[in-house]
Amino acid sequence: MLLEKFRDLSQTWVAKLLLVLIMVPFALFGINYYFNQGSSGADVVAKVAGQSITLAEFNQTLKNQLDQAGQNNPDADSQQLRFSVLQALAVRHVMQGYAEDIHLHVPNVILANEIAQMPYFLDNGQFSQKKYESLLQERGLSPVGFENTLRADLGVGLVRDTFTATQWVPSTSVEAFMRLTGQQRTYATALLDAKDIAELPSVTDQQVKDYYQSHKEQFQVPEQVKVEYVVLSLADRLNNTPVTQKQIEQAYQDPANQKRWQVKEMRRVSHILYNVPGNASADTKAKALEKAKKMSAYLKSHSKEFAKIAKEQSDDPISAKQGGDLGFFAQGAMVPQFDQAAFHLQLNQISEPVETPYGYHILLVTAIKPAQTKSLKEVTPLLTEEIRKEQAQKQFGETADQFSNLVYEQSTSLKPVVDKFKLTLQTSDWLTPFGAKDAPTYLNNPKLLKAIFNSESIKDGRNTQAIEVAPNVLVSARVTSHQSAHDRPLSELQATIKASLEQDALQKAIAKLGKDSVEQLNKGKAVKVKWSTQKSQTRSQAINELPVNVVNALYSAPISHFPYYLGAQTDKGYTLIELNAVNYSDTPAAEKQQQTALALEKNYSEGILGAFVEGVESKKPLRILNQSVLNTQRNPS
Repeated sequence: MLLEKFRDLSQTWVAKLLLVLIMVPFALFGINYYFNQGSSGADVVAKVAGQSITLAEFNQTLKNQLDQAGQNNPDADSQQLRFSVLQALAVRHVMQGYAEDIHLHVPNVILANEIAQMPYFLDNGQFSQKKYESLLQERGLSPVGFENTLRADLGVGLVRDTFTATQWVPSTSVEAFMRLTGQQRTYATALLDAKDIAELPSVTDQQVKDYYQSHKEQFQVPEQVKVEYVVLSLADRLNNTPVTQKQIEQAYQDPANQKRWQVKEMRRVSHILYNVPGNASADTKAKALEKAKKMSAYLKSHSKEFAKIAKEQSDDPISAKQGGDLGFFAQGAMVPQFDQAAFHLQLNQISEPVETPYGYHILLVTAIKPAQTKSLKEVTPLLTEEIRKEQAQKQFGETADQFSNLVYEQSTSLKPVVDKFKLTLQTSDWLTPFGAKDAPTYLNNPKLLKAIFNSESIKDGRNTQAIEVAPNVLVSARVTSHQSAHDRPLSELQATIKASLEQDALQKAIAKLGKDSVEQLNKGKAVKVKWSTQKSQTRSQAINELPVNVVNALYSAPISHFPYYLGAQTDKGYTLIELNAVNYSDTPAAEKQQQTALALEKNYSEGILGAFVEGVESKKPLRILNQSVLNTQRNPS
């Protein structure tokens, strides 16, 4: 079923998000993705390779990912996830742009076939033109608009297949890969550090002075200013925008809002699936049906065992883990046969076997949320917020113009805008042309910094123009103190430079000792070190215990004779390695070789696709136009 497919494809997180989102997005986005394309939230939040990413699709994608995280993961929403969503959508849009550039056109027959299979438009298992047009009209979409969006998505799928469908890895490469990954190396290690150096290196005052003179640019203090500034934001306007009960009642009774208050009946259903392939023989289908009938009869008198049996027997691996639970859904969300059965059962009633294109299902309705109309009291918080936002947005637009004019007309002081709009005059610490680490986010805005460090702002002490530092946020600043760029004196840096040079000299001394020790050991001479116990590990095992550069040295070392000595420098010192043996695992079974071949082909395909996307993005990289989408306090809707 579509829901099963959706859940299966959505069992991913940040690491897999890029690969999921470049697929044709039926399973991931669901039909709401298309319905939201025309919504009022279609602001552009980012651009990549000439393609726009809208707020609607970002919110929908983020919402789907958060839904999959579930209530047991309250920290799922993060800046990392939000940025990954943007990256994933960027990949998808790059491919969509490429499809347009090469004039890739999805034939009508493929488009029609795809629409005809979407369960939303089926009636008794057959495509219904009436249902198709009715559902699109209900969601405010035209068939042409929907089909154009769908055609573009299918184009993305064709582009993806162009890069991935024909990749293969020769059997010799598979065998070599398995031989290397299964290889075990027996080794011991010893660490050389400062305690092994007979005489610690010292640094003279003249060396410090010479370094300072030749690296002055590293120690220069850039031009700096202190400013006073004011912030005019929509958020502040919201807190001061009253909403009357009469306005709320009028919005509630507005005919345009009536559908919003209608809540469809929702049912929570668990199921057990006995999968039957589409090309199964009549005998196979009959056996599956007989098995489902017996189980249905058994469960009708042993309903408490439903979840246990679902975990053990259901062929839907995703829902089986939850005892067959599919969660709540409204009528029309499932394929027709399943949908009809689910909404005809009584609470806690177990169904007879229900046949769908996926096989035979046994259903159990575990909860029912009746259809209802939300009351005025229920929707008052929502309407209050909507009305307040609408009024505040209108007021902010008017105020923003006045604010911009006033900071320009009264350019020698910010007091006029502070008094007129009841704002707070704020002050900063020292800022450079590149901002400051501890400064408020607004003051690190590149456009505002450019205006602050303009000659008029510094020399004449004039207000900057009103700069939009974030959506619906304006800032004007005025320089109150200024320092020109200058060199820091050596006296301030003496100790820091000396410590740095001593540490660098120490590292070089340890490295020289390590290389000399390796040379002596390979000549058969003794070196006084404390070796660790020997270990036999594959590369993947060693990387969990050793620094990466030590692992790389160990597993790239020649194996002509043993013991063989080598080494690598690390943050802690210099690691000596004694390589004593190399062993190979037995030839893996054919099934394991086939699984490895498939995995390598998949990785190779993803690499080819990734290289293509990187190439396109290198010319026109992802630009985030609305930084607020990375704020975890935003609620996707």
